[in-house]
Amino acid sequence: MLSDAELLVNVGCCYHFLSDQTGESKILFFGYLQNCNDVDTSEDSKGHGFPMSQLVQNGGLHLDYRPKNLAAQALYRWSRQVEQDLNVFVKHHFRAILQVILKERGWIKTESDLDFFVVGHLHKDTFNSFPVYARACLEKFKLGEQVTDDELREYEAKFEGQQDLLAFCWTLRALMSQVLESLILLDRQLYLEECGFQARLFPLFDPYESPRNMVLFASKSETH
Repeated sequence: MLSDAELLVNVGCCYHFLSDQTGESKILFFGYLQNCNDVDTSEDSKGHGFPMSQLVQNGGLHLDYRPKNLAAQALYRWSRQVEQDLNVFVKHHFRAILQVILKERGWIKTESDLDFFVVGHLHKDTFNSFPVYARACLEKFKLGEQVTDDELREYEAKFEGQQDLLAFCWTLRALMSQVLESLILLDRQLYLEECGFQARLFPLFDPYESPRNMVLFASKSETH
C-alpha cells in the first residue's frame, strides 16, 4: 500500500499502456489551479495511470493513446540514427499516400475505420518503391484487385517531392514528446505530494542511452 511506503523511486516507461478514467482527449489547458489539499481516496479514483493527481483530474485533462505513445519518443537518438530515421520518413510517406487512396476510394470514412487498415510487419524490400509497398498492403486488406499498378504510379507521381513536408510535420509532432512526458511525470509527482510525500524529478541517465532518463524520487522524510 502506498500509505505504508516511506520511500519510492520510479522510472517511467511505455506510457501508451497507461489507463485513463475516460479515454477521451481534451484540450491541454488549465483554466484555473484547483486546491490540492483534498485528495480523492475513493475506490473510483484508484487504478488510473493518468491522470493520477487531483489537480490534473480537476483540470479536466486526459490523454488518449496517441499522445501517450508520443510521450515515449526517443527524440535524443535522432542525431545518432540519421540513416535509420530517414528510412522511417520514407515509410511514413508511403503510408500517407496509401491513406489518401483508402480515403478517396471510400474505404476510410471515419477515424475508427483506420483500425481495419493496420499494415503490420512488411519485408524491408517492400519499401523499395511506393507501388510495391501499396500492392503489398492492398493485398493484406483484400483490396488488391481494386487498384491497378498504373493508378498506384499516378498517386506516387502526384505526391512526389512532398516527403520533406511530411518529415517537417513529423518532426514538429515529435518535439511535443518531451512536453507530454513532462506532463505525465509531473502528474505523478503532484499525486505523491498530495499523498503526503516530498517528491522531486531529476535526470539520472544519459538520454542517448536511456530515453526514459527521468527519475521520480519520493520520501516521507525531509532528508532526500
